[in-house]
Amino acid sequence: MREHAKKQAMILVDRRRKQLRETELELERREQEVSACRERQRTAEAKMRERSLRAIAAHKFQTHYEHLEHLKEQEQKLIERVVQQQQFVARARADVDAALAALVEAVRKVKMIEKHREKWMLGVQLEETRREQKVNDEISSIIHMQRKRG
Repeated sequence: MREHAKKQAMILVDRRRKQLRETELELERREQEVSACRERQRTAEAKMRERSLRAIAAHKFQTHYEHLEHLKEQEQKLIERVVQQQQFVARARADVDAALAALVEAVRKVKMIEKHREKWMLGVQLEETRREQKVNDEISSIIHMQRKRG
């Protein structure tokens, strides 16, 4: 019974660790999206500056400006997703810690039961040895008495 609980706890720890790895990978992917978005912003700003130096038309300048604003909004959304994923990672880490604690407790209970079982078996063996010794003593006593008489 306790061995089963121990195995289940080990399975849970493995599952929680896998979930943690997956959430960390997703966090990394989202952070890369933010970096890529920032790079697109830098490129767009550089193009806008370059074109503004060449005196582009006002409507084209407005288009570039709107594109930059869109990229900044996109960056904000991506940052929010990163923060959300960081929370998922933190929860996954807490789940791993809880699963590990459950595993430790299951192992502790199994060891405690084993130790109790060993003590019980030692007591049973001791009692059996005492009975055998008593029987042997009685047999020896009977043999001794018969030799005295006969």
